[in-house]
Amino acid sequence: MELDPGSVAAKSWLATALVSRMFDAMADAPEADGARAEELAEQALAAAPRNPLAHFAKGMVLRAQGRDAEAIPEYEAVITFNPNWVYAITSLS
Repeated sequence: MELDPGSVAAKSWLATALVSRMFDAMADAPEADGARAEELAEQALAAAPRNPLAHFAKGMVLRAQGRDAEAIPEYEAVITFNPNWVYAITSLS
């Protein structure tokens, strides 16, 4: 993100990585990681509302917050853009 602070991909992947650390109980500061991930996912979606990676990051954030019902439309958006995105598909089950 240092090279391109506006990069939707960088923000989305970083948000996903932060949430993944929370899911794996590897985060030193899960609340801070969650807040940062949410901020990054929101920024990515605001910059590129039709980007599947941004929707995936938002879905991961919502799932980490226990907001599974709100995550469903995000994962469905990902699958609309890429029907082969396996992790988005499995996240719906």
